[in-house]
Amino acid sequence: MGGFNVVGFDISDDGRLLVSAKDADGKPRLWLAPLDLRSPPRQIAGIESTWARFGPSGDALFLAKNGENQFLFRIRGDGSGLQKVTSETIQDIYSVARGGEWVSGLGTITGKDPGSFVFAYSTVGRSPVPICSAPCMVQFAPDGKFLYLSIAEGWMNYYATGRTYVLATQPGSVFPKVPPGGFKSEAEIAAVPGVRVIDAADIGVGPSPDVYAFSREVVQRNLYRIPLP
Repeated sequence: MGGFNVVGFDISDDGRLLVSAKDADGKPRLWLAPLDLRSPPRQIAGIESTWARFGPSGDALFLAKNGENQFLFRIRGDGSGLQKVTSETIQDIYSVARGGEWVSGLGTITGKDPGSFVFAYSTVGRSPVPICSAPCMVQFAPDGKFLYLSIAEGWMNYYATGRTYVLATQPGSVFPKVPPGGFKSEAEIAAVPGVRVIDAADIGVGPSPDVYAFSREVVQRNLYRIPLP
């Protein structure tokens, strides 16, 4: 992907790498890049998106504009089968649940207390499930047994600091017991019986709550002397 500005990626179960990269015109495009390097990266023509994830069948789930608003779409790896998945406007997407029937993402709530909220959006026509008040990033465990809720310490640090709460899902569901309307505060999440806490917010979910990847930011400052006139 030399010469491109990669803005996101996801890895499918079969080892293909889906990337979103800005081209020379500054437009985000979707690419398939095999990790075995046996073939060059291939662009999915005609698609502009900065947020994309693989579905369980290898389809790409991505956000794209339709008019003035942004929605969730699906397309096959060969560029066929383009389909609009949701009627709700979505700002970001985070994770695809096992089975591919739900995608977590950032949306908005309206009414008395409007604002940003994280939902699970259905890919099979069900109503969105409110999960937690932003800033909050929701990720599904690969085996469907846990839901990870990462709470950032403020909007501006992009999950550089914060905590992740791991909630066990209910039998036969990819969701834990979530209060009506979702969690409104970190304290509500922390009070869930049996919750596990990871001291990091920017995590990559692993095969179990004990195995995960995370990042740490380190700031180094130097002392300088400047002669004054």
